[in-house]
Amino acid sequence: MPYSASSANGGGEVEPAGKLLTIDAVAELLGVSSRWLADECRAGRIAHVHIARKRRFTAKQVDQLIERFSVQPQQEEPERLHPAVSNRVYRRLQRQGVIPPTRPA
Repeated sequence: MPYSASSANGGGEVEPAGKLLTIDAVAELLGVSSRWLADECRAGRIAHVHIARKRRFTAKQVDQLIERFSVQPQQEEPERLHPAVSNRVYRRLQRQGVIPPTRPA
């Protein structure tokens, strides 16, 4: 995490450049229960910061969490026939002369 020297306190102290978010804040942001989020953290399925028995999140971890659970739309595939049906149809089309007699590889 990047750090910066704070000029407000004389420049001697080092503060984290990004603020850590609580479980409740992230749960509200994501629209999930804080219980679910805490359980996922305890199980080790979600990246988080664990300091002094507190679980916190960086903005980058929240972004990664959103990316991880994002669902992409599926591309529609043409409906496939059962192999036996497609072979029957293929042979019928061959007999009718619609397609050449040899099946392409």
